[in-house]
Amino acid sequence: MRNTTGLKALLGLLLTAGWSTTLAATISLAPSLTTVGFNETFTVDLIFDFTDLTSPAYSGGTLISFDPTRLTFVDFTGAAGATITGPFLGTVGSNSTVMVGIGTSLASGTLGTYTFQSSGIAGIADLSLTDSNPLGGTFLDGVGKVFTPIFNGTSITTVPLPGAIWLMLSGLGLFGLMHRGRT
Repeated sequence: MRNTTGLKALLGLLLTAGWSTTLAATISLAPSLTTVGFNETFTVDLIFDFTDLTSPAYSGGTLISFDPTRLTFVDFTGAAGATITGPFLGTVGSNSTVMVGIGTSLASGTLGTYTFQSSGIAGIADLSLTDSNPLGGTFLDGVGKVFTPIFNGTSITTVPLPGAIWLMLSGLGLFGLMHRGRT
């Protein structure tokens, strides 16, 4: 008698693969600057590419997490052609988070723009991007089919105020004190 268990498993896998479809979509973060200085404001675009999907409309929610010791969230502005709900601020662990709900009928482009300000603490500030539902499955196409986009975060390098500027500012302060003492 021949063992056909492996052959049956392979045939079942091939048949299942033929019936399931993978909806390819990406949502990425694109910063206006990759290195920011002390108290510098910068933007990060929320970019999507749903061109492989065939539905006329999409909806879902994203969650961006960042280190609040290096960055401060200032604002989120939705782009034309996108319906935005939020942003909703929250806290997850030691990172701050901003959740944004999205609806669009466009196939690709900018969904909106986050504005951040650096705190001046030197280091790398990771901006991670995930589905707003920790279990996934918030994204739906126009016919109600759930899909999970690929999420691409980014990093920003924050640099402190240069030492030469600190020296100059302290010198100006000292000069001001001396001038005030003479009058």
